[in-house]
Amino acid sequence: MRSVEEILSSIEDLSREEFARLREWFYERDWERWEREITEDSQKEF
Repeated sequence: MRSVEEILSSIEDLSREEFARLREWFYERDWERWEREITEDSQKEF
């Protein structure tokens, strides 16, 4: 498994197009997690 430092270094080496693709991937994953959390929270009884 790669360390965070190695991953960050690899990100720094990405081309502009690759970086944009990675950024979009992160946005999509973040949205999916947020949506899942909202759905789960709305199903909880308080």
